[in-house]
This record gives sequence, C-alpha cells and structure tokens, in this order.
Amino acid sequence: MSPNETRKRLLIAESEVHRAQAFAEVMEWKETAGELARRVTTASALASAVVVAGAGWLAVRRRKSGVGVGRGTWLQAASQALSTITTLWMTWSSGRGAGRSKASGRGKEQS
Repeated sequence: MSPNETRKRLLIAESEVHRAQAFAEVMEWKETAGELARRVTTASALASAVVVAGAGWLAVRRRKSGVGVGRGTWLQAASQALSTITTLWMTWSSGRGAGRSKASGRGKEQS
C-alpha cells in the first residue's frame, strides 16, 4: 500500500471518529434541552398552581371577612370549594401528564 493510500485511510478513519463524537455531542445537547424544557414546564405548572391556590385563598378570606355579596348558603360554599379543588387538581394533573407523555414519547425515539 502506498503512503498516499495509507494517509487516505487514516483520514477517513479520523473523519468517522469525529462524526461519531459530533453525533454524541448533539445527542447530549438534545437531552440537556429536553431536561431544561421539562424543568420549565414543571416550574410553569407549579407557578400556575400557586396562583390558583392564592386566588382560592383570597376568595375564602373575602368570604370570611364579609367583603362582597352577602352570605350564601352552605351549598354555595361547598360548590365554590369544589370548584377551587377541581381547578387545583386539573392544574396539578395537567402538569404531571405533560411530563409523562414527553418522557414516554422520548423513550420510543431512543429504541
């Protein structure tokens, strides 16, 4: 084998090594970006739940202090409490469900 052919083969081998390293780096960046997106989604869902809880707490405080419309029946209070609980549950479960669907979809891509 001539020196030029040997050099050519070495350059091709080196190119393959660099290609594999670049692919590994891109996969690492992709994983990092996915983790960042999950953290942002979790933080967003948490912030939303905190806002909803705060609004519910303020509504209860207003109700106890007598601010606003006159006192309602126990049925109205139960209805409002159920509405607040439902809103909190929907906010919490939608944040958790988004993380699960992304993770399960991600697993399919890797296999």
